[in-house]
Amino acid sequence: MTLHDEVLSDGVFAGMLHVGAMIEYSTGLASALAAGMSLDSTVVHPDLLADDVWSLAKERTRIEAILPPVAH
Repeated sequence: MTLHDEVLSDGVFAGMLHVGAMIEYSTGLASALAAGMSLDSTVVHPDLLADDVWSLAKERTRIEAILPPVAH
């Protein structure tokens, strides 16, 4: 049973956002660039994260999202 399933009857929505990328303007990205690391991963804008979190919470049609989207 997932956390979402456990708290659903209490009217609580528990969603998950998996981020498999560096986040633009983040400390992690700034530190990596300052250390001279070459980035092989995607960089996502924080607004994209916010949009997905908002979509999960408002629509409640799915309990998880993955960024960047994974091609199937």
